[in-house]
Amino acid sequence: MFAAITGGAQGIGLAIARRFTAAGWEVALVDRHLCSDRRLQDAQLVVDLTVKDSLAQVVSSLAPRADVLVNAAGIYPVTAALSVTDEEWRAVVELNLTVPASLSREFARQWIADARGGSIINITSTAAVVPRQGISHYASTKAGLNMLSRVLANEWGRHGIRVNCVAPGVIDTPTARAQLYTDTGRKDHTAKLARIPLGRVGRADEVASAVFYLASDEASYITGTTLFVDGGYTCGF
Repeated sequence: MFAAITGGAQGIGLAIARRFTAAGWEVALVDRHLCSDRRLQDAQLVVDLTVKDSLAQVVSSLAPRADVLVNAAGIYPVTAALSVTDEEWRAVVELNLTVPASLSREFARQWIADARGGSIINITSTAAVVPRQGISHYASTKAGLNMLSRVLANEWGRHGIRVNCVAPGVIDTPTARAQLYTDTGRKDHTAKLARIPLGRVGRADEVASAVFYLASDEASYITGTTLFVDGGYTCGF
């Protein structure tokens, strides 16, 4: 079995790659940054997915072999809505929404041509359903990705292609820890932690386990759903 994982060089994407390899899967990591795990560097394509030629390279080299596509690449800038520039908005939409849509379409096209099924898991966020200040662009892309996944599940189910989302809450990753260096980031983190029923942040491997489940035969009758891995963060919304 073979899984293509975007954003696999660090954080949640890397945890997902490790979960699949631990189960004996072959993986390919796609990221513009070099993977921090040297054991997986040989399985990596170092490309910028927002570049058209790079996107085509990923499709041509991985889609014919892949059984699973995990769209985990994304960016998370925090900018007040009145301060978001058109350039910043387009950059967030391009990587967080347009790239997953393009990859999903082309991988599905390959699977349908080969008369075989496949599984797509999109990494979204609790931000898709819980509004917070400073993430108008990010939250919009994640909400859009949730709905895109449902539409694709509806269209492609007859071809044996399942499309689902995993929506992490507050997860301990290098990106999340970096936010704690600012006063605003610390206040935001404290506020989010206060509304998590389980009373703690999540681990990247907990998200990875949810992704692996949805990719596996154990979830063969699940499509068009969003699995929240958030410690109950969205329960009270």
